[in-house]
Amino acid sequence: MAAYEYSSDYSPAAPVCLIYLGAGGRGATFGPVPALLDTGADFTVIPLSLLRQVGAPQIGQGRARSIWQATHSVSVFAVSLRVEALQMQALRVLADEDGEEIILGRQILNRLRLFLDGPAGLLEIDE
Repeated sequence: MAAYEYSSDYSPAAPVCLIYLGAGGRGATFGPVPALLDTGADFTVIPLSLLRQVGAPQIGQGRARSIWQATHSVSVFAVSLRVEALQMQALRVLADEDGEEIILGRQILNRLRLFLDGPAGLLEIDE
């Protein structure tokens, strides 16, 4: 089991873990990089600059709705992503042209056994 303290870079403190990235069907070897866990996000969002750095291929365009219900055109990329022992290949993620943080959405989080202990400020990921 891996344990992470909540990040105080957010107010209030939030659960963050370390992940590895790679392009499309190749192994996830770039990292570790921090990623914010967001149980309210449908999909994972990764900064476009980071997607370009790992050589992830763009596989299409899509539409995403923000928490304010506004829709935006987004680029969709294929990445390999590893969270602890879970390795995922050719995973579809959304590119964020302006942001600087990785947001792990439910299409990844639903594959993990997570324990969020808010009072203790602790995230545990069961391998």
